[in-house]
Amino acid sequence: MSSDQPKLPIYVIADNGDPLEPKENRRKFINQAGAIVRDMLPITIPEWHKPAAANDDDPCYVHQITKDLIYDTLLSHFNLPEDVSEIKKEKLKQWTLSKMAEQFRNWKKTIWKKYENEDPDFSGSSGTGRTLVKIQDDWAAFKAYKKSATAVARSEKNKANAAKKKYHHRLGTGGYRSAIPKWLAAEARLLAKGIPPQTLHWPERSKFWMFAHGAYLDEQTGLIVAVGRWKEKVETILPKLILAIDEARRGVYKPDREDDELTRALGNPEHVGRLRGQPGGVTVKTGFPECADSYRSRARKKKKGEERLSELELKVQQLMESLNQPRPSQQQLEDPQANADRSQLKSSVGSTQLEVDAHYAVDDVTERTDCELHMPFMNISMKVAIGYVLPNGPEASYHTGDIPAGYARVGVDEIMPGMHTLSLEIPGGDGETTLGEVKSGFALWNKKYIVLPRPSTPPCSSPPHQQSPELLDRDVMSASPSRSPPREEQPVKFLPRKRKVGSPIRRRPRKQKTPPPPEKLPCDKTVEENAAAVKAYNAAFFAPKVPEPKFTAGIAPEACHRTVDNLYNPPPSPPSDYERYISKSYDDLMEVPPPKKGKEVPQLGQQEVQSVPPSRCLTKKKYTVLPRKRNVLHNK
Repeated sequence: MSSDQPKLPIYVIADNGDPLEPKENRRKFINQAGAIVRDMLPITIPEWHKPAAANDDDPCYVHQITKDLIYDTLLSHFNLPEDVSEIKKEKLKQWTLSKMAEQFRNWKKTIWKKYENEDPDFSGSSGTGRTLVKIQDDWAAFKAYKKSATAVARSEKNKANAAKKKYHHRLGTGGYRSAIPKWLAAEARLLAKGIPPQTLHWPERSKFWMFAHGAYLDEQTGLIVAVGRWKEKVETILPKLILAIDEARRGVYKPDREDDELTRALGNPEHVGRLRGQPGGVTVKTGFPECADSYRSRARKKKKGEERLSELELKVQQLMESLNQPRPSQQQLEDPQANADRSQLKSSVGSTQLEVDAHYAVDDVTERTDCELHMPFMNISMKVAIGYVLPNGPEASYHTGDIPAGYARVGVDEIMPGMHTLSLEIPGGDGETTLGEVKSGFALWNKKYIVLPRPSTPPCSSPPHQQSPELLDRDVMSASPSRSPPREEQPVKFLPRKRKVGSPIRRRPRKQKTPPPPEKLPCDKTVEENAAAVKAYNAAFFAPKVPEPKFTAGIAPEACHRTVDNLYNPPPSPPSDYERYISKSYDDLMEVPPPKKGKEVPQLGQQEVQSVPPSRCLTKKKYTVLPRKRNVLHNK
């Protein structure tokens, strides 16, 4: 772009500094940035950022002065909006320098990959030669650096890191920005034909990622079809992604910002600084604007830790309860007649029918009773809420309707973390479909998964064991008068771990002090013992008194007097540093120097024998110099 051409306007700048509008000027902005980098920066500079061990004048990186120069050169061809703030300008500069760093790195990589084995033609006879003529002076140094041990080791390290990447996508120079409108247009074409695409209700990040890795929508069925070099990997991820989206809808788990369906299907966490399935420059903060308040928030991390701790405590509690539950005897398991009636009943998990003829502990409730609400998960029963159960007599109803068989009315007081989006088996009377919507309200719950609290027992007796609803129902249905009751198993007790040492610790028994015998009372003593006690008391009472020792202080009297005098007449405070300096300078000035040692040499005019007569002052102006052996001045 020549200097005489008019400047191109930039109308819209994103929050991260990306010049969005107009799109044509955005493309020219990026292309011009690459041209300026290739024109003004020598390829011998190995680093864009300053290394930690580099000096300020080290030529191994692009200095900040150079960065400012190339940015100002680029900005001289464009006009920014008049109302743009200084913060937006700084963001635009950071975004542009980041793009220039990427273009500078790709430029060096491209020319080295093309001319690694042979030098380019700098004669200028071809178009390529005229383009590369600017790097002719730097080619020898650039080639020597690329073949050095440092550059080779760095290249091998980068190749090893790139090999760890599992899923690749190549969308061309436009990237996600140019491909997303095409994908949305393909969905619109299917909808216009009356064919619902498989990705219609998918999260945008999930379906964009699938399309970018070689998947497309079939024009006849609307289903996802994988093609390309990553076909096998896409076919592996597709069922996992479909399952993750279905689990999120059913409330099995709740997507949380970047921990969404795509991350759950891929199985690896999101990389810091970018967002999969979104255009370049979109970060976690900008990609999830509804969660911007939790970006880099300690409260979010603390909440995650609390939820994981709650899940761990719940699993440990359920494991201990399952270990303490009595198991049916071997005779009950082997007797097919005892379980014949039970085998005809269908399971109550998921969408299957309920055990309508079974009897549960909830059926015996005659008043409002606190309880725990559970839900089946794989082969365990997980607590999802805490509430209370109401009596379910023949006259009981739910929202003026009959209560289905196998269900009871419950109230929901507290919901466990992460269970608010759990779907209800029977919707509420006002259309509630999730557990969080019926909090502080009522719902119909499967009797099989309503757990009542255990009754309290005195500490002296062993606590009676409460069976789970499923095992209790199994025992009631399998019991008969002709069969002996099953053997009751003792609860499993977790004993404290014993310390394993080589030899047992021998503790020395403590010696118990024997208390002295109590003194006899006078009434218990004999006449002789009383007479001896009186005599000893009188002798001690009338014995000559020993004078008490005089009190002598540990301080000398002179020190005491001096201390008292200092309290009444305190000594003067020491002089300040300034006064000490002045007094010292005055003393040094007034000090009489000591007499000099040794023999003194008489000075001029102090010798005993004067070889020259003393000088005289002449008052007259004219005088003559007589030619004598020693010149002496005489008056005329």
